[in-house]
Amino acid sequence: MITIISGTNRTPNNSIIIANQYAKTLDEQGIENQILDLRNLAPDFLFSETYGDRTDEFEELLTTFIYNVDKIVFVIPEYNGSFSGVLKAFIDTWEPKRVIGKKSALVGLAAGRAGNLRGMDHMTNILHYLQFDVLHFKIPISKIYDYISDGKLTDLETVDLIKKQMSLFQNF
Repeated sequence: MITIISGTNRTPNNSIIIANQYAKTLDEQGIENQILDLRNLAPDFLFSETYGDRTDEFEELLTTFIYNVDKIVFVIPEYNGSFSGVLKAFIDTWEPKRVIGKKSALVGLAAGRAGNLRGMDHMTNILHYLQFDVLHFKIPISKIYDYISDGKLTDLETVDLIKKQMSLFQNF
């Protein structure tokens, strides 16, 4: 089972479109997957689930999407030269000892021309700190608005890159 995290709680967003493309690619490769859309987190989760008493529902979410999987794909939109605060806050709710040795793949999204390279570097550093293995083949998607139409990823070159990355990830 692979979890795909759509790394923003902004509505609407392009991250979920890319996450859906990853799910479609994994489905085509016969790999079981699930999407965690951060828009579905409770608005106050940072305070209610990080420092206070954790609810059973949030613990179940962490167990289902994070702790009980070996691999996680992070769809990382650019926010101020890095990635969204909600994604960092969500990662801060994890028990570090329960994620050691997990594997991850990264894709960065940006309206500009750098494909969120800096955000993927920041995420790599955080994941290494948590003792994740990070796949070397990262995909920066620049000018994301040019590649989305009618709620779908339309750039065939990017679709092919996702297929290649997930083939590598399957054997990682």
